[in-house]
Amino acid sequence: MSTESVPPKRKRAGSDLPPPSAQEVSKKSTNAALRGEISNCFGVSVEALKKIDITGELFTFCVKEAQRLLDGTEHISTEKITRVKQLFFGIDFRDKSIAELQHPVDPISPHPIYVFSSLDDCLAKLSPYSGFRDVIAARTSYIDNDAQIKGIIDDPAASIQKIYKFCEEHRDDSDYSSFIPGTMDKLNKCPLYTAKDFLGTDYVNEVYILRGEVESAPQWVFKPTAQEYQDGYLLLQGDSDTAIHECTAHALNYHKKFPIPATYLVDIKGYRGSVQLFIDNTQDLQGGDEGRVSVLDMQKILIYDLLFSNTDRHPGNYLFRLSEGIIHVYGIDHDSCMGFGMGKLLKFEYIILGAVFNRAFMVELEELVSDDNLQRYEEIMAERGIGNKAIDWMYYSAKCVRQAIQEETLAKDVFSELKDKFEEEIR
Repeated sequence: MSTESVPPKRKRAGSDLPPPSAQEVSKKSTNAALRGEISNCFGVSVEALKKIDITGELFTFCVKEAQRLLDGTEHISTEKITRVKQLFFGIDFRDKSIAELQHPVDPISPHPIYVFSSLDDCLAKLSPYSGFRDVIAARTSYIDNDAQIKGIIDDPAASIQKIYKFCEEHRDDSDYSSFIPGTMDKLNKCPLYTAKDFLGTDYVNEVYILRGEVESAPQWVFKPTAQEYQDGYLLLQGDSDTAIHECTAHALNYHKKFPIPATYLVDIKGYRGSVQLFIDNTQDLQGGDEGRVSVLDMQKILIYDLLFSNTDRHPGNYLFRLSEGIIHVYGIDHDSCMGFGMGKLLKFEYIILGAVFNRAFMVELEELVSDDNLQRYEEIMAERGIGNKAIDWMYYSAKCVRQAIQEETLAKDVFSELKDKFEEEIR
């Protein structure tokens, strides 16, 4: 899902809140009220919270609890997202929360305050609709009734993202003064875009771009896997909730060493699935770019895919972002990891980057397959219900990678050997 630079820039939800009024200050929460809010957000007893006396310590506690929610195995509900965001931007924690949002967003490990405020900003855009199914219907109606937007989406050479980029680049060009404002307004008012609409790429299953309320900047990629139905949830496709694999793949990056964007389990207005942070300012690779691509990033992704048996690493599942002359790489779309029952082979495709793998693994990568890390990987996989076959494979492939690093075996040869072994395992 490769992207180009996307205007408008990501809005830091909550960072533009006005200062508290005198009336708000006069209503500053009592310790009891604040502890009640915290208890409602995180399920911690008020009695336990009484042991934390200072507001600053409560703030630090809440940040840790918010991160615990994000790292958990339960889908975070729409109501919970809003409640946590309101806690952080209420009168007690507002200044500290806004200060946290002044830091750059780390795509691998964003601050939990950013995550909840950003998700709530996206929910605000969907607020006119009672459920996500209604949002999908509103998108279809909006596009079908606007020939210009429909033409962009139906054109295989175009995308909503490309039109945004064009409008931003020519915003001050008098030749387009009659075109750009109206077009931007139309693009922003559409309640929802699929990944195909926005990026111009093809997906077998529906994937959606969640955007902020005011500036409509893309913030999250939402992959729903189950829909609220009667007293439970109905899977939208397949026979398993692939969002669990997607988020387990992110949880395995507990040390933040793999270039994998943050991914969390959520329930967006009755649709359960995963959200992955939208990586903006990315680019397609051009001829001559190979020499600038980070070998370290690509080899980390290869080791990740070998350890966790990724059967779907193709060119659309890399993102490339230029920074200080180096093209850094992110791996996305991990719902096919650790899926021994799927009957698929290991896959690692990117022909243009063949030279990256026609060399030995970098020595510093041995840390990724250390005994301590392997033990933690196993614990995370077991906690999330991943089967023993995937865990056994992780240990076997780690042993091969470690040996290859020590013997300076070419990365491509390691992949070839493990690919053949994996095929034997799934027969």
